[in-house]
Amino acid sequence: MTLRNNLRIYVGLTALIIMVFLPQHYFNSMPDDITSCVHARVFGVKCPGCGFTRATYNFLHLNFKKAISLNPTVIFLCPIVALEILCLIIKDDAVRKARYFTYTFFVVSLFFLYLVRILNI
Repeated sequence: MTLRNNLRIYVGLTALIIMVFLPQHYFNSMPDDITSCVHARVFGVKCPGCGFTRATYNFLHLNFKKAISLNPTVIFLCPIVALEILCLIIKDDAVRKARYFTYTFFVVSLFFLYLVRILNI
């Protein structure tokens, strides 16, 4: 792995660790229907990333029901973090393929989430 890839993983893990220690009101002070997303304000439809930061915060604090209601794709957080750590430790093609599959499935689920949000299902 290159230094750039390692740095990306370390920065991501550091952000998750910091998020664990931030106060709850920092993430949960706004109602769920208020957003700062430009896409949502312009088009009136939440983008696939809307709510992901608040969902991650709630997921890290074991509030799974709230996390999934904010953004269901947060369920990929644990597998992605675990596979990124494994890629740091184990230099194996099987781990890289599993990481590729997980990211692909994550992107496809973001696409379907966007369709659900557009169609108001």
